[in-house]
Amino acid sequence: MGERWYSAEGRIRRSTWAVRVFGGGTLLVLGIGLFAVLLPHGGGAHEARSLFTIPLLLGALGFFVFRIIQDIKRLHDIGASDGWIVCAFIPVISLVYIVILLFRDGEPMTNTYGPDPKGRGSDLDADAVADVFR
Repeated sequence: MGERWYSAEGRIRRSTWAVRVFGGGTLLVLGIGLFAVLLPHGGGAHEARSLFTIPLLLGALGFFVFRIIQDIKRLHDIGASDGWIVCAFIPVISLVYIVILLFRDGEPMTNTYGPDPKGRGSDLDADAVADVFR
C-alpha cells in the first residue's frame, strides 16, 4: 500500500478514517479489558498491576498520537488545515468535529495536501480548473 500510518502527510477518505479510528479505539478498549481480566486479584496483585500499567499507558499514548495523525489526514481531505485539530479537544465542539469528519465528503480533486483518495478528477488540478473560470 505504501502509506505511512504515522505520517500526517496526505489525505484519507471517510471510510478509512472511521475504520482506523473506531477500530483502533476498540482494540485499545479490548486490550485494557483483557489486562483487567487476566491480572490477579488479591495478595500480590498490586505488583502485577504496576507491571502492566506502563504497557497500557504506552498503548494509550500510541493510539492518541495515531488518532491525531488520522484526524489531520481527514482534515486535509476536506481541505482544512492542521490547526482545526484543536476542535477535537474542546467539549461539545468535538462532537460536531467528529460528525464533520465522519460525514463530510472530501474535495473531489487534488488539493494542497495531495490527490483525492477516491481518484476523482485525478488528472485535473484545482488551480487549472479555476483558471478556466477566470
